[in-house]
Amino acid sequence: MQWKEYLFTFVSYTIYDMKVKKINYRDQIREIILNSILKGQLALGEKLSLAEYARKLDTSVTPIREAFTQLEIAGILESIPNVGFCVKTISHKEAEEIYTLIGLLEAHSLQKKYTAKTIDTLLKLVDIIENSHSAEEKLLADNKFHEFLIDKEKHNAAFSILKNLKTQVFLFELQFMKNRDSNITKNQDHTTILELIQKGESITKLIKLHWKNSYQFVINQNKIK
Repeated sequence: MQWKEYLFTFVSYTIYDMKVKKINYRDQIREIILNSILKGQLALGEKLSLAEYARKLDTSVTPIREAFTQLEIAGILESIPNVGFCVKTISHKEAEEIYTLIGLLEAHSLQKKYTAKTIDTLLKLVDIIENSHSAEEKLLADNKFHEFLIDKEKHNAAFSILKNLKTQVFLFELQFMKNRDSNITKNQDHTTILELIQKGESITKLIKLHWKNSYQFVINQNKIK
């Protein structure tokens, strides 16, 4: 299996013309929107049409509005008077706070021990981050790398919060990466994190530092654009 196919197994890529099941519309629709953001199909500030989503997902407007409202509460969408729901644009100050929160929450939610299978997955994801020429694929692999660091069974609530925060970060980073060299990489923290895991050493401090480094990297890139 090629690395791109390997990555695609982690995320649903069928967003449009998708028919949702007749159960729990709101939550399914929320996940569809989150996945479309992670595909880079929605940009910061982009308007979302209730009627269009209802048509494409073959459902009523009510669960669409409920899903949009949930995403607004999560800080991913915003409701603008006389405009409707849009993908929320975050300031540098807000981004700095979000990166810091992610670092603290992720460091708190790490697995105690990583299996050989998980380490193998992390190795493949690092390879994608370092070698992919697509900004979306780099960031998607980065998201998945950090997802595999977390003990989701023990820290399910934290994982849900992190998912919302990281979706905001994804959009923030994709905004500048798309306009720059496609070969751009973030930093070498992923490799160092993986090396510590393989040695059985703690990565808690490095995780906090990683997210601070990531924010500073994005800001520095914006300054030199």
